[in-house]
Amino acid sequence: MIKIIGYNYNIERGEEKMLTKRQEKIIDYLEKDGSWLTGKELAYLMSVSDRTIRSDVGKINDFYGFNLIQSNRREGYRLSKGEMTAKTIETPLSMAIPQTANERALFLLKHLLVSKKEINLISFQQQVFISESTLENDLKKVRQFLLDYPSLKLLRSKNILSLKGIEDEKRHLYKTLLSKETKGNFLNLTTISTLFSKLDLMTIKSKFDGVCRHYHYRVREIDIPMMMLHIGIGIERMLNRNFVSLPYHDAELQNSVEYQIAENFYKQISQSLPIELKKEEIVLLAILLGNRNANFSKLNVAYTDDQSIKSLVTEILTVLASQYDINFYKDEHLKSGLERHLRGLINRQKNQLAVQNPYRQELKRHYPLIFDMAVRLGEIIEEKMHFTICENEIAFLAIHLGASYDTSRNDSKYRTVIIHPDEKGSNSQFVAKLESRFKGDIALIAHLSYFEESLVQDLNPDLILTSLPLSHSLNILTVQLTLFVTHSDESLVIDALT
Repeated sequence: MIKIIGYNYNIERGEEKMLTKRQEKIIDYLEKDGSWLTGKELAYLMSVSDRTIRSDVGKINDFYGFNLIQSNRREGYRLSKGEMTAKTIETPLSMAIPQTANERALFLLKHLLVSKKEINLISFQQQVFISESTLENDLKKVRQFLLDYPSLKLLRSKNILSLKGIEDEKRHLYKTLLSKETKGNFLNLTTISTLFSKLDLMTIKSKFDGVCRHYHYRVREIDIPMMMLHIGIGIERMLNRNFVSLPYHDAELQNSVEYQIAENFYKQISQSLPIELKKEEIVLLAILLGNRNANFSKLNVAYTDDQSIKSLVTEILTVLASQYDINFYKDEHLKSGLERHLRGLINRQKNQLAVQNPYRQELKRHYPLIFDMAVRLGEIIEEKMHFTICENEIAFLAIHLGASYDTSRNDSKYRTVIIHPDEKGSNSQFVAKLESRFKGDIALIAHLSYFEESLVQDLNPDLILTSLPLSHSLNILTVQLTLFVTHSDESLVIDALT
């Protein structure tokens, strides 16, 4: 099992311990700085007093059971040097304490949905530092989330909280929360570009686009955000002189257009940024490009571990489908991306290389459901490969899953007919809600006040959304919704789209 650091818990037995967001930030600052920071400097960064910093450092060291942070009256604080610290910082996954009422309600709900275990409320209340009245308000919010799911009931026996109900409705709710969580952000290049403090990712993208145009090479628009994320992380890694090590050099690969593009691109980047051109980095980018090009598979880029890697990826997708009811089988880009990442992971383990991921904190705090899936994925890899996976690696796996989930919902819009009586007021609300909520998933081709089979047959939609009970002989997916388009209705549409 992957140990969760920052949140060591057995919440159903009431044995959990948490670090606060501030305490996590202290560790992050000390890790990034690598040297001594005075109490005043940390206090300024955290907007607290020196005394609070001393208290936090004591709690952090108590939490881990050893002096993770060294203290010196003259020098201040720094992370301890040694194997124990390296394992503590690299291996675990942290989860910050939920701060707002909405965050706490979602935290409780997601734990009940994902772990399917009970929660000890006294222990939870102590660890998030809230009063009894605040806890009661949080539970009211959880119940509000469940209003549109008739079978789901939040049960409290003394101080033990559990979620009861039909498994299908639990899965509907889970996928609704997941869709709201991602909101297309894994395909949002503007959002991704803000993650890189040392780089102007949009300028780098312009150079990349120019090189691709020169070679008349097309990258699918939907693949660009993930491509630029990998490129940005690679360049930041090279700026820190942390290069990849690849176990092969394929002559045929070096003659490919992908290799020429990667080489030309990095040559241009090296003129404006102090990076050293390495053949392995060019090869890595060429493979990244090639895995998105069907013709690339004709090249003889073979690996001795192909079958075992492919089998592991298949097992991973099977477990995700079983536990989360999400089918990733059709996403060939995800499969090739996971295979590529696993090969890189094995290589990094052999060479004891660390990988940095600037997306890590963003993922943990804002995409907990995606991160949960990545944690499960990491557990499978650990069980099969017999080594421990660090937090940055888990974050990369989460990116692959998040991008795949967003792509599955944005790859092609469903041509949709809405059937709803054209009544003043209710019409605009019903249609507007559907268009607003699913604008990235459906293309409205007609709004009809009543169902006429021949007309709908001529329109030939992929999907019919209706507020009226319908019975017809057409082979068209049809979903009946309520007038108010509730959360349950949204779940039905999400199921139809996925």
